[in-house]
Amino acid sequence: MQITVVGAGVTGLSTALALEERGHTVRIVAAGTDEATTSAVAGACWFPYRAGPPDRVAVWAADTRRWLDAQIADRDAGVVPLTGYEITPEVNNADGSAPPPPWWAAHISVSREPAPVTGAPLAWRYASAGIEPARFLPWLIGRLRATIERRPVTALADEPGDLVVNCTGLAARELAGDPAIS
Repeated sequence: MQITVVGAGVTGLSTALALEERGHTVRIVAAGTDEATTSAVAGACWFPYRAGPPDRVAVWAADTRRWLDAQIADRDAGVVPLTGYEITPEVNNADGSAPPPPWWAAHISVSREPAPVTGAPLAWRYASAGIEPARFLPWLIGRLRATIERRPVTALADEPGDLVVNCTGLAARELAGDPAIS
């Protein structure tokens, strides 16, 4: 399959690499690369994005976390282990028991942190991965067969390929013409 990935930040380059690893021919088009991407100035940590359908997102997120965990051993990748916490508005049930784990924890290990006082919100602890974009972006580029064609994209429909993947981040809403994209 011939696939065009639009965007060369962490999401675009990671998507392009995953597609290449699965045997697809990929071309990457982006208005900005390297330091001219939002990714270059925005550190990141792994956490499932609230999107739908939640059961599939939880699976995809767990797969991504396993992939990131595998990159930790390569110091050049700029991926490091982190411990994450999500504080929820939920409190313990009246009998003192905790509510069920959050939707995103369906395929990963989480633990409930005890509330410091009765009635305090719950915190869920989980293993995460931090990404240092200044190292991760060049690491991704070094693994890709595709080169990045640097030019603005004004219409996704004008891009060639059997599939066009919009990984433009902050520009995705305007490029897709979809106000529901946030």
